[in-house]
Amino acid sequence: MNLNIFVKSLDFLYDMSQLRFFRFLTARLKSKDYMPVLRLENIGHLTLIPCKEVKSLYSDITKLSKLKYGLLIDRPELYTN
Repeated sequence: MNLNIFVKSLDFLYDMSQLRFFRFLTARLKSKDYMPVLRLENIGHLTLIPCKEVKSLYSDITKLSKLKYGLLIDRPELYTN
C-alpha cells in the first residue's frame, strides 16, 4: 500500500502570487519542477523537501525578498550539501 501523496506539478503557484506561507515537505512532486516557487513574491515562510531539484534552485529561492522563515532559511545545510 502506497501512503505517499503525489502532486502532478506546482503550476498552481503561478496564480498564487499573494501566498505568504507554503510548506511542501511530505508530498512527492511528479514533474520535479520547482521553478513556480520563484514566482512567490510575497512568500515569508517556505519549506520544501531538500531534493536535488530544490538544491539547484536554492540560491535563487533565498533571494525572494520577503522570505524570512522555513527550512530554507533555518536549515540551509540541508540544501547546500
